[in-house]
Amino acid sequence: MTENNPPEETSPDSTHPVEPGKRNFDESTYFGYTEPPPAQTEQPQASGKYLWMGFGVVVVLIAIVVGVVVVTGQSAAETPAPATLSQTAAEGKELFLANNCTDCHAKEGRAGGTGPRLSTTGKSDTDIANIILRGKGSMPSHSNLSNDQIAKIIAYIRAIKPPPDSPKA
Repeated sequence: MTENNPPEETSPDSTHPVEPGKRNFDESTYFGYTEPPPAQTEQPQASGKYLWMGFGVVVVLIAIVVGVVVVTGQSAAETPAPATLSQTAAEGKELFLANNCTDCHAKEGRAGGTGPRLSTTGKSDTDIANIILRGKGSMPSHSNLSNDQIAKIIAYIRAIKPPPDSPKA
């Protein structure tokens, strides 16, 4: 009588027979590799010296940011508000406020903010009108304003200019 044995399995990468019930690898092959994996090493710990240096850098950066905010937010002392405004300048102030100009030109244009202090600008009326119409840098254009409205805003900017005898802070 002949025994009917199944054919021997061989591993896919060799001709060695695989014992029944065993996988195609054994512990001596390291999961198909001929060498063991490298030993796990501990991660180096940061020394106190480097931690303090990093902390110092963060403190210096914070100080710089605070300094910039203080300097740009108060780049010049606020120009005092004029006691009275002409009718045209008063209408210009209303337009200035209605168009959110104070979001960038602080204290109704009399102090620096994100935008420059307008009360001490040396720009001509034409330059100011062009900047209002077209925008400049981070300032958006206000092309929706009429020439008459822009003239009123310019009249307001001229009205908040400090008197010639007062110091430009």
